[in-house]
Amino acid sequence: IRNKNNPNEYIFIYKFDGTRVYYPNEKDTEGKKFYEFADQNGIKVIKELIDISKKNIGGFVEYIWNKPNNKKTAPKISYAKSYEAWGWTVGKGVYLDTIDKIVKEKKLEYDEKIANYVLQIISMTILLLLYSIFIYKNATILIANEVREIGNYFLESQKDDTPVNQNKILFR
Repeated sequence: IRNKNNPNEYIFIYKFDGTRVYYPNEKDTEGKKFYEFADQNGIKVIKELIDISKKNIGGFVEYIWNKPNNKKTAPKISYAKSYEAWGWTVGKGVYLDTIDKIVKEKKLEYDEKIANYVLQIISMTILLLLYSIFIYKNATILIANEVREIGNYFLESQKDDTPVNQNKILFR
């Protein structure tokens, strides 16, 4: 009941008196009592895990623990739940430095996505602006030509003294 590809992923089991029942990374310590074991911050890790496991839905404990793959300490959070019939606390934890690494990777990934979206939005804005200018300029030219044509028509009809043809003064 552990991930052989990652020695940092494992399940642990302790009796309610703190005796280690199962700990895959240190088989030689199984059967020994760890009830009073404290991490470098003074947290009695096994006692806390056992106490919280006895709550109705179990619970989480944060502490400092050795990482099996490199024997360095790292912050860890574990969930523990009791199995009352056998007097066991069963738990599984995750090292927070692993979580931090995943969060940093995701942050970089999302930052890159956001930068791409911003670039797309800016590009679309520029295209829409250029398109608007093009339409404005062409519409202005068309309207100016129509007004000029109507003005010319009035000038010519004034010279000839011909009646105004209403069809000639409509905007297309």
